[in-house]
Amino acid sequence: MMKKNITESDEHLALQEKSCKENHFFLFILSGVAVGALHFGLSQFTTVIPPSNTSLEFTMIAFALGFLLAFFMFRVQEIYSKILVGMLSGVVFGFVFGPIVTENLSFVGEIFIRSLKMIVVPLVFASLVLGVISLGDIKKIGRIGSKTVIYFMVTTVLAITIGIFLANFFRPGSYISQENKEKYQQQYKSEMEKKVKDKEKSQEEKSLKKLLINIIPENPLRSFASGDMLAIIFFAILFGLSLTKVNKEKKYAMEKILETLHDAMITMVMWIMSFAPIGVFFLIADTIAKSGVEVLRAMFIYALVVIAGFALHVFFIFGFVVRVFGKMSLWEFLQKTREVWLLAFSTSSSSATLPVTMRCSEENLNVSKEISGFVLPIGSTINMDGTSLYLGISAIFLAQMCGIPLRLEQQIIILITATLCSVGSPGIPGGSLVFLIILLETINIPSAGIALILGIDRILDMFRTVVNVLGDMTAAIFIDSLEKKEVQS
Repeated sequence: MMKKNITESDEHLALQEKSCKENHFFLFILSGVAVGALHFGLSQFTTVIPPSNTSLEFTMIAFALGFLLAFFMFRVQEIYSKILVGMLSGVVFGFVFGPIVTENLSFVGEIFIRSLKMIVVPLVFASLVLGVISLGDIKKIGRIGSKTVIYFMVTTVLAITIGIFLANFFRPGSYISQENKEKYQQQYKSEMEKKVKDKEKSQEEKSLKKLLINIIPENPLRSFASGDMLAIIFFAILFGLSLTKVNKEKKYAMEKILETLHDAMITMVMWIMSFAPIGVFFLIADTIAKSGVEVLRAMFIYALVVIAGFALHVFFIFGFVVRVFGKMSLWEFLQKTREVWLLAFSTSSSSATLPVTMRCSEENLNVSKEISGFVLPIGSTINMDGTSLYLGISAIFLAQMCGIPLRLEQQIIILITATLCSVGSPGIPGGSLVFLIILLETINIPSAGIALILGIDRILDMFRTVVNVLGDMTAAIFIDSLEKKEVQS
């Protein structure tokens, strides 16, 4: 009798599983039909789809996109795999539907980025204060802080040096035709003028003297509201140091509050990340639709040189650090951090990626919570290896296109200026463009030339953000390894 009940139960489960699979397959078909019908309707009855994309073949591609998107989203379990599916699907969607459709839907991606940014300030503050409290000894904080800043500066200079070498060796600026130069200058004229205005404002605010003054907030609450990360970091470190000197019971009470805040923010990260594939889909779709294949083809050599620079920096510099100090191969490091760099690639924002970077470093790379909470928030603000390498290559590239030869001393100025600019570069999409204009003006290259690279800057921004966040995590590995050796000795 018991055997019969077990058999009936197994048959019931098998029937349920079969029914579930049939329902899923119906959903896949329905999703494909919906996306295909949407493309067909928009292409036949409106003008929002580009004329070149209105054929039946593009409708079939749209159907396949909808089917495969639903299939993978239901079949794939790991979040990083879903993000990858969202990215690839976004590429196809942006190519098929064009800029008008994706621009109207891009707000979904913006909501995703804003959701991540929403938790950055409280998470950074809580993590830094807890990191300082856990370090305890002021001498220890000074020791870790000095090691961190030195590491950041060394890797930044190495990144710019790689960029300058590649730009001089491959000379990507000599491959652009005059016809394409004029075309892109006209296409991006209005956006370029806006960047020039931003540069004038930023140049006043970002002088070294002004930068040092602005690190100290007049009103910490105003800095929290505006997201002024350098001021928040300064206040958090000072607040943490002061807590190490107050009564033990009072310090413990504040520590518990901050731990609760930190844990709550991490929980919010998990919630927001569950929607990452959707946000990534719309972000990538909008990028591809606006940039287009033509722009990418015209700037192919320049983009290849920049990406090659990123690859060399990751392979040699980061690979050396994780091998010697993390006791792992570069491949293993990339495998353990794939959720982070996929998200960084999709959002082009090291600040928005910070919560996930911190969680991944602690859970997957075994970096102590005190080092992660101290090094990573600082790194997301001042450690921009990808940005500095990009600035170096872009400045020389534009000089080559304008036919302006750069002497050795001018290239040294590029190295110094790009290092300083990368420190102040905001961890947001396109944030480094403002500093590229400052760099161009410093070496007397017409800043109007920036219009020529705006078309693919969003694509390169994705790659340089990946390098930036990988640099932050390798720094955490490096500092954590040194501190563990210090404790053992």
